[in-house]
Amino acid sequence: MVCTFLVTHHHASVFPIMPGNAPSSNFDVLLYLLAIVLPPVSVFFKRGCAADFWINICLTILGWIPGVLHSWWIISKHETHAKVRTY
Repeated sequence: MVCTFLVTHHHASVFPIMPGNAPSSNFDVLLYLLAIVLPPVSVFFKRGCAADFWINICLTILGWIPGVLHSWWIISKHETHAKVRTY
């Protein structure tokens, strides 16, 4: 069985990191706040100029709330690139 632990500096977390419940980074918290004001910008910082960015622009044009909800979903769905050690 493979166990994955989040490595922060030189110690491993006691709790295993499951794919669906990875902790949010400080950058993600800033992206959530930025998504309230400018949803496409937060998606751009998270995913780059991918399809998600263009979808978010269309949703924001259709309405601010769909753009915000989509950007929050993108931020929570895609992991930040943390150091992960597999044992």
